[in-house]
This record gives sequence, C-alpha cells and structure tokens, in this order.
Amino acid sequence: MGFLKLITRWLGLRSDSLWGDSYNLQPPIPYPSTHSVIEPPTHDYADTTQFCNSPTNRSCWIKSPQGDFDIYTDYEQRWPEGVTREYWLEVNYTEIAPDGFKRIAQLVNGTYPGPLIEANWGDRLIIHVTNYLAPELSPDPEEVDHNGTTIHWHGVRQYKTTEADGVTGVTQCPIKPYDSYTYEFQATQFGHSWYHSHHGLQYPNGLYGPLLIHGPTSENWDIDAGVLTLSDWFHRNAYVIFSEGELALTLPRNSSSTVMNGHGIYPCQGSDEDPSSNCTGRNGSRHEMVVQQNKKYLLHIVNTAAAMQFRFSIDNHMLDVVSADFVPIQPYRTESISIGIGQRYTVVVTAKPNSTLPFPPAPADGNFWMRTIPLSFCGNLTSDVWSTYGILRYSEDSTDDPVSKPYNLTYYTNPLPECLDVPAENLRPVVPWIVGQNPLDVQDLLVGVDAGPVAQQHGFHRWEIGPRPMWLDWANPTIESLDNSTWNPEYDVLLEHGAGPGQSGWVYFIIQSKFNPARDPTRSAIPLDGHPIHLHGHDFAILAQGKGEWDTLNPRPALNYNNPPRRDVALLNADGYLVIAFQTDNPGIWLMHCHIAWHAASGFALQIVERQNEIEATIRKPDQIRDTCDTWSAYRQQVEILQDDSGI
Repeated sequence: MGFLKLITRWLGLRSDSLWGDSYNLQPPIPYPSTHSVIEPPTHDYADTTQFCNSPTNRSCWIKSPQGDFDIYTDYEQRWPEGVTREYWLEVNYTEIAPDGFKRIAQLVNGTYPGPLIEANWGDRLIIHVTNYLAPELSPDPEEVDHNGTTIHWHGVRQYKTTEADGVTGVTQCPIKPYDSYTYEFQATQFGHSWYHSHHGLQYPNGLYGPLLIHGPTSENWDIDAGVLTLSDWFHRNAYVIFSEGELALTLPRNSSSTVMNGHGIYPCQGSDEDPSSNCTGRNGSRHEMVVQQNKKYLLHIVNTAAAMQFRFSIDNHMLDVVSADFVPIQPYRTESISIGIGQRYTVVVTAKPNSTLPFPPAPADGNFWMRTIPLSFCGNLTSDVWSTYGILRYSEDSTDDPVSKPYNLTYYTNPLPECLDVPAENLRPVVPWIVGQNPLDVQDLLVGVDAGPVAQQHGFHRWEIGPRPMWLDWANPTIESLDNSTWNPEYDVLLEHGAGPGQSGWVYFIIQSKFNPARDPTRSAIPLDGHPIHLHGHDFAILAQGKGEWDTLNPRPALNYNNPPRRDVALLNADGYLVIAFQTDNPGIWLMHCHIAWHAASGFALQIVERQNEIEATIRKPDQIRDTCDTWSAYRQQVEILQDDSGI
C-alpha cells in the first residue's frame, strides 16, 4: 500500500479520501459534520499551459497553445487534456447510525456518504471498485444477502465510453463478491455530481458518494465549500421496503428521517446499553458549515434521495445559482431552490446576513438554519419527524442551535409546497444550443402502471415508460448483444440512429403521465408522484414542461428551440408532460429512467441503443466485460441470488 500511496501523492490526489487500507468491520469514519474547504487537485496541465482561474476571474480556466478553455467553451466539442487520476473503492456492509438509529448499510470505503472523488476538467479517471458485499463479511450475516454491485457516475457524459457507465444488465454484469472492476473515462464536463450503485436498491441503503470536477464558473467566488448531499434515510433495508410497498402499490413509503452530508436527527427512544434498542442514545447530529464574514462560498448541492424532492434555503442568505446539473447557466438570484432526485445546483453564497425583505431580521448570534423542506407528492416523512436542517455559523466556537426564521412561513403549513422544477426562464445555459426542428425520430412515451398480462406474469404491478416494464437478466447485459437485430421485449430497447455514418441528428421524446386511457388500456396513469426523469450519456434540452395532457398536433405551450434549459434530470409532473430533445452524437447504450428508486426498481426505464453499429469500436476492455459476466454466472450457481426488481 505504501507504493500506491506514493503514486497517489505524485498524481496530486489526497490519499486520506481515497483509501480503505484493508477491509474491516470497525465503525465507519463519519462524514465530516463541519463543512470543510475544498482544495482543488494540483493543476497538472502541460508546462505550456497557464492556469487563469482566480477569485476575480472564475470564468477563465486555462490558456494554452491549443486555445483557451473557459466558461464559454463548448465542452461537448472540446476539453483540456489533463492528467490521469486513480482511485480505489471498496463496497462493504457496515453498521452506521447517521441519525442516531443503528442499521446495517451498504457503503463505499466504510463511510456515509462515500469518499469524495475529484478531478480537474479534462482529467482521465481510473477507478477500481472491489465488492465485499458477502454475508460472511457483514456485522450480522443473517440480516444480509449475497450481493453483486456496480458503480454509475451520475450525469457523466461518458463520451464514447459506454462500458464505464456502470449499469447492471445494460453495460456490464454485476461485480461478484471479492472481485474488482475498473472504470475508465475522461471528465469532458465540469461541475459536480455523485456516484452510486446502479444494481437494484443499493443506493438507498447508503451506497453513494460525491463527485466533483473542478472547472470555470459563471460568477466569481472566494472559497470552494465542497459538495452538499441531501437525502432521505430509511431505518429498514430498501429491498424490504420495496417488496412490502411498491410491488403492492401501497402508499406512502415514508422515509424515517432526512440527512445532510450523512448527518440527521431522529427522536430515537433507547440507548446503547439496551440490547433490544437500535438507538445510540445521541439522536444523531447536524451538518455544519462555518464561514467568514463577506467571503463568497461556492456550494455544490446534490439530491441523493430515493424518493424525496427538497426545497433548499439558508435563512437570511440569498443564493446565486450558477449551474444546473453539469450545465453552466447565467447566474440568477433566489431565496431558495427546488431540487429533484439526481439534480444538482451550484450556488454562490455571500457570507453577509440579509435582513431586507423577503427575509425577517437576522439574529445577532451568527447562526442560521440551512433548510431542506420536503415537497408535496415527491416523497413523505414519517409522521412527527421533521426534515433535518444543517447550520451555517459565523463562529466555529458556537454550539447553539439557530433561532433564525425562514423567509416564507407558508412552507410549514399543509399542504407542503408543490413539487415543481426551477422555472425554465431561470435556467439559461451559458453555451447556447439551437435545437433542430426536423428530428430524426419522435418517441411518444406514456408513463403508468402496467395493469395487463405482464403484471399477472410477475405477480405484482409495475411502472413502465417503454412498451413494457423493464426486467433485465443481470448475466446477459445489452452490451454483450450488440449484434442483435431483435431484443427481449422486457429489455425495453429503443434504437436511435444518426443522420448517416458518423453523423448525429436530433431525437425528441414526448413523455406523458396524463393521457386518454383509450390510448393504452393495459396501463393506468397514477397521478401521485412527480417523476425525475434521468437520461444517461447526454444532456437534453427541455422543449416543454407542464401540467395537463399534451396535444402533439396543437402543442401548447409552443416548443422552445432557442437555447432552452438543458440538463440530465428534469421533473415530469404527476399529471403532465415533459418534451425533451437530444443529439445522437454519443454511440452507446444509455438508460433513461425515473430516479425515484422504487419506480426504477419496478420497471420505470428504457434503454437507448444509439448508433448500434458504432458502439463496438468504442469498447476498450471487452475481456473485462466478458470475464465479469462469466464469474457472475458461476457465482449465482453457487449461492442463492434473488431478483425481485427490474435489475437497475
């Protein structure tokens, strides 16, 4: 290990955030409760390159003989050439109590969330993942199962590296216990996101961590405050919750609490001394962020929840929003942001309390609540438990809870605020797109619950967006069947082509959750949840989004082709429509799914085989893919493997 750590330092990586020296079952190192300042990795570009990013010019990144790279660079066409950064991750069972209630979780390197993975724009990442999800390695072998795993790098374009997308049954087979898999890709975008398991329901059990790619921003700032993860948290295994709730369509599936960077508060009754209690006796902890007066902080917010959308705000502080997902936007100022599952926003927070309207007077003690409010029809909390808040402090010596007040008291009444995306007019990309008005293909996709023979076949109701609810064979991923001309109907494959060999074209998806039942009698529209729709391998343009039934012949509102909002996750209203467009410029196999974990596990997904004849030429390690499938197939002959979900 000493040699590897030496290599890590030589590459400019922080070894303390990357390594699990040897597998052990000791309590995990908790994610820091105080927000630490992020120091970017060493800027290891070529010697002829000038790094130009500074507190007074954050829009610039580097100047080089090959050209300048800044906030105005079209990052889908060109990016810097950085260095190679290597990470080692271990997936294991560990007992944790992030909110004061103990349970066995599935974690990365024994921490919740997992360690930060960071790089600079243009760097190449090599990430080795080893699976230790074997019952004999769990604190309680009787409580867990044999589990394969994968890791997906959420929102990363994976330009011509579809094999690194990490989706079980699509781009690879599961990694069996005691085996490893290596992911390699280039950070062609910049911004922040998260990595998480894309194998069944492992990420609601804790298997995720933050991802940060340093690059330019559209507003100046002084200090990078790092990534802030917001999530719901469950005291029971997500697989059990799924089998008891989603498969029977019983609602709601309430989360036990919420957590901010892995810290939560739950009114747990009991103590460590009581062997029948799961309580630690400490009722959890709060995430804290300490700031200096008048400094500007760059804060990277990501919703890592299974089922909950939040409205985020900091009492007496405005938020200057500078990016949505991996897309830099023209800055806009707001008191709060609505953030759906899988969505990310980068904000600049000026450490100067504001007492002007709409804010109430700022308290003099320098302590302010960082609030996360659950939104109606986008997740539910257990009754009598309120969402966990973090604390922004102006003094690291303070330990008092804030007495600050929210800017809008209606957020604390019933019903809670409506579950909606940030208004489209606020999301103006810095690098514009003009969407082509003559698409190669238009897909009309109806979202509902299968009520036909498929439901009877599997013994329960399942969500669907494609022709059928998705159901994959983990041992037979799509990437191993690129010569197919037909596909298993339950793989939900859509073929999308280019305008010609090596040429891309535009594709439109019209996604609807409200529709005339006569259009498809086998599926039922259920207007209960908004659906965060996530597309792998692409950013998409949002041409239209709203409530009501979409009229293709007479679209209202008119489609927005001129630099519309774009991102990789957008909300489909519970009784509305979402019209998106993307270019077929990235040969690969790309999943599109609802990011409510229960819905994806139920079958709410489809996969796009894009420019099928060009995919094989992009695959760098076919032997690794094949060997992983062979070892997984052999493993599942030796142990009992239960699949009761779609596979993703």
